[in-house]
Amino acid sequence: MKLELAPGEEICPNCKGSGEEPGNFIDGIRITCHRCWGDRKLDWIEMAMGKQSSSSFLRAASDGSVELYHRGRKILETTKIGIRVM
Repeated sequence: MKLELAPGEEICPNCKGSGEEPGNFIDGIRITCHRCWGDRKLDWIEMAMGKQSSSSFLRAASDGSVELYHRGRKILETTKIGIRVM
């Protein structure tokens, strides 16, 4: 499926338009791109300022830690000694 870009939009330079974090997956589960939040594209403002996610989601790292994001802001993460609230 070809990605259609509106004027001023560019393919995400991090995931190259896949919407997934490159080379980062756990047990076959792909991780959402941290730059475009899975939208596969960014406009010029998002390229400069960053993209805000409109939803909440969990993100797992290869070391087994888990992070909870809400509207693009990390609000909780697990650590080796427990849970840290941001």
